[in-house]
Amino acid sequence: MEDTLKNAADEFVTALENDTTVREFQKAREAFRNDTELHDLRSDYSQILQQLQSKQLDGTLTEEDIAQLKTLQLKINEHPSTTMMIETQDKVTGVLASCNMEMSNLLGFDFSATAAPAAAC
Repeated sequence: MEDTLKNAADEFVTALENDTTVREFQKAREAFRNDTELHDLRSDYSQILQQLQSKQLDGTLTEEDIAQLKTLQLKINEHPSTTMMIETQDKVTGVLASCNMEMSNLLGFDFSATAAPAAAC
């Protein structure tokens, strides 16, 4: 990458890192990743899901089993670390979409679509 572009990219990243919304997202993402209670809930969910898939195959799956899984899923979805992650991710997506729109307008083409890997049929 050309030095001028590299420097501009570094400045852009620094500006993003200093943005309140981006900082809140980074903090929420870190809390989400490091929350041991949430990790345990997600681990339990994976184990129960595997058990229920086995029960489904052998025909022993019950409504109580399904209710147990749904209850655990609700706990995960309503966990403070999960809700904060989702809220801040929605906000940071708006910031990044605005950045993309500005760059696209200045360049005259869709910046993020062009930067994405080409898809072949």
